[in-house]
Amino acid sequence: MFVGWWWLYCTLFIVVYRSSLIAHLSVPGTANAIDSFEQMLDEGGWTWGYEPSYGSGWEWFKTNTNPIIKRIYEGMEVLEFPEQMERVLKGRHALITWKYKIKSLVAALYTDEYGNTPIYTARQVYFNYGGYGWCFR
Repeated sequence: MFVGWWWLYCTLFIVVYRSSLIAHLSVPGTANAIDSFEQMLDEGGWTWGYEPSYGSGWEWFKTNTNPIIKRIYEGMEVLEFPEQMERVLKGRHALITWKYKIKSLVAALYTDEYGNTPIYTARQVYFNYGGYGWCFR
């Protein structure tokens, strides 16, 4: 009886171990996400753009003295939102825009019913515009 239970335990242990090992080894590796302008410039081959809304964000880019921000501004491609997103979906293009605007647009236009989206939003926030206001009656 003891040998039978020991044999069953060892068989289950080996099966679970092998299946777990195979599962871990067969998962493809994922590339690191680009979360900053520095990473985008260091990796190379990227393009980036901005929507034609020449407001405070555009002035921030234009007058910034940071050398990395200057390089981003010099390579900036100004296109409308649909053209920017077409290029983003093709790959290796970044749309630089307002954080909450892009989150709501991606959720509304580029997310399926299961919450999956092909769009990644970087974690680094560079410019926080303080001009938003709320009004209630």
